[in-house]
Amino acid sequence: MPINYPNYVVTPVFCKIKKLNKNISSRTELTAKLDNNYDKSILFILMNPSKANEVESDRTINKCASIAFHDLEHLHIGQFSIVNIYPFYESNSKELNTVINNVKAVSKTFYYREIFYNLKVVENKIRNSDFVMLGTGGIPKDIDNVKEYQFILNTFISYIECHQGKVFLGTSQKYHNKYIYKGKYSYHICPKGNPNTIERIKLHNIKNGKFINLPIEKEIILKNKARNGI
Repeated sequence: MPINYPNYVVTPVFCKIKKLNKNISSRTELTAKLDNNYDKSILFILMNPSKANEVESDRTINKCASIAFHDLEHLHIGQFSIVNIYPFYESNSKELNTVINNVKAVSKTFYYREIFYNLKVVENKIRNSDFVMLGTGGIPKDIDNVKEYQFILNTFISYIECHQGKVFLGTSQKYHNKYIYKGKYSYHICPKGNPNTIERIKLHNIKNGKFINLPIEKEIILKNKARNGI
């Protein structure tokens, strides 16, 4: 069943989508304006696209929209964008490796062109956003090319460190209130499609590729209004 964007998201949203064939598509960017008078922007960096396009949303996108509109209202966010480590559509993260291999099997040229183009898009969005939140999670167990995945993620983190210096990370009681997974990863913003897992977010510094807690920064408790897509 299709999931609608919340009524405070102006539709249709902007998407950069390319189709390799009827089964394989990539989305390197999704940007949506919020129905308010604010002009700041936030970028969410996630694992890979699920289902959302110009007119239909998904639970992860609505989670991001809720954070931008409700929880970060004090930051005057008027626009949010979504980018990903891998730009290829797949709702189940356990199947991401299969999708990657399928894309390569059909066209390695398309695969690497999209990977390198995605790097450019992400750096540009990081440079031009007012705030950034990282919600990629760790590396899926089924990923064959762990080195490639880690390289892309490390590159994104270096972009954030260079252009922003700070990044929002999320946590919950499920994660024992820790913001950093295995010492170097953020937690997934919507694990297994559950928008209510992440309960709090907080700004962290990035130095030499590592996340550093900022005691001066307060935790932001999320309202989790994405539960009902509102």
